[in-house]
Parts: sequence; structure tokens; C-alpha cells
Amino acid sequence: MKLELKNLSKFYGKVRALEGVDLTLDKGIYALLGPNGAGKTTLISMIATLIRPTAGKLLWDGRDIFEMGEEYRSFLGYMPQNISYYKEFSAEMFLQYMCEMKGLKPREGRGRTTELLKLVALEDVAKRKVGSFSGGMKQRLGIAQALINDPKLLILDEPTAGLDPKERIRFRNIIHSLGEDRIIIYCTHIVPDVEHIAGRVLLLRRGKLIKNNEMGELISQMQGLVWELPLKEQVSEERMEELAISNITQHGGKLYMRIISEEQPDEEALAPEPCLEDVYMYFFNESQGEGK
Repeated sequence: MKLELKNLSKFYGKVRALEGVDLTLDKGIYALLGPNGAGKTTLISMIATLIRPTAGKLLWDGRDIFEMGEEYRSFLGYMPQNISYYKEFSAEMFLQYMCEMKGLKPREGRGRTTELLKLVALEDVAKRKVGSFSGGMKQRLGIAQALINDPKLLILDEPTAGLDPKERIRFRNIIHSLGEDRIIIYCTHIVPDVEHIAGRVLLLRRGKLIKNNEMGELISQMQGLVWELPLKEQVSEERMEELAISNITQHGGKLYMRIISEEQPDEEALAPEPCLEDVYMYFFNESQGEGK
């Protein structure tokens, strides 16, 4: 099981959406991170065969995915950022309809629907209309439909956007349980959602893949670049951007600014353990000219 991206590029006229991406993915969860406009959606749309590259190839076990056609899509699961539902359908009806669309026989579809509703903890509301669901419930139904064909390759586009913390934790737990025997590409800008479940991190910036590292390896590269400085006065937004402040934290009743800097910004600054949010801040902080 291997997905290869070879010198993948996409241009819209003279506008570069993606350029020269080389990448090989096997089993595991991959966090695809980048700011808006970085090329994340373009990349996953090509992997999902929704758009074709301008140049380069996508190969599944050595075969061109566009030449494979339906064979490739038969083991592909895709959860787009915005899913359209028939509001009058119940969760059960929606999944059975999607099972039929994917070619499952009625009896097989009913069994798969029951199995998936239990997986995403919606079995108790199976008969309720989707139009009455909360955002989190709709997102869970979205992951269920992406899993109908038990995909070998699962693509998730901003799956936790707009969810409350409890729903985000529930969603992360579901994804983590699925990551052992398939390739999962988790595309997001909500960094904490992937820090504890992804094995590898892919950073996209301005259409180019700038990092492809194991999670721990990438975070360890931030040693000596992250500082916490006591907050003694109100800091303006301009000053926060100038200092590359990634967060404000509280320890022992005191507030601290978490700063990304290649030099110790103040003699009182402490060096905490870095995290994935620090990585994101370092590489995608526009006011600092972005990390290297």
C-alpha cells in the first residue's frame, strides 16, 4: 500500500497553486498543515481525482490513479470540508443511500450502516433527521459516509472546523482508532487536533512542500527557538506580531508570553518544551518573513 506524488504541480493560468511536490505515503496518519492559500485543498483534490495535475503523476502501488479510475476510487474515502445533506433524511437513511451509491447491496448496506453509526456514536439518533443535528453530529456522520467502503486511503479536509472542544476530542479518537491499517491524510489548520494522533507532518507553504518529518523530529527542531517571558503589561496586537507571540499562558498565577525567537528575547525568558503550534508559528508567521 503506497501512494506516490511525483513532481506534482498545478497552475491556473500563471497562478501557481502547487509546484514540484514529491512525496511517498504508506500506512499511518499524516497531518497536512498550512495557512489558507497554501495549496492544501488543491493537493487533496488531486489525490481524490477531483482535479488533474498540470504536471507530475500520482501513483498507487506504481499505477497512475487517473488511469485506474473507479478501481482507485473504490478504496478511497473522502470527507470534504463542507458536506451537503438532505435535511429530511435520517442518519440511517443517508448512510443507506450512500451505501447504495457506492454499489453495496441492500442487505450489505444495512449492515454497514449499523456498524458505522455505532463507530461514530450516532446509533441512538439513527432515526432522527439530519437537519436537526448539531455541527459535531453532522461531522461524525460525514466521517461515517467516508468509511462506507472501508477505504485504504482516507482524506479528511478540515474535519473539526467549527466543532466545540468535546466534539473535537471525540473526532480525534475516532481517527486515531482508524490509523493502523490505512493511509489517512488529515488536512487542517487547527494544529492541536493532529499533534497527538499524526505520525508524520507535511508542511505546505505557497504551493510547495517545505517539510516532511516525523512528528517528534519536527518538534525537536524547535529546541532553542521557543521562549516564555513574564507578561508585565498589556501588549498591543502590533507588538505581538513583532515578537512572534504564539500564545499567552498562565503558570503559578502569572501570565507568560510564548515567543518564537532564534535568540533569547530577555534574560527573564524561560525555555519550555516546544509543541506543534510552535512549529506552525515558526514556519507560517508572515510578520517574521516566515521560518526557514
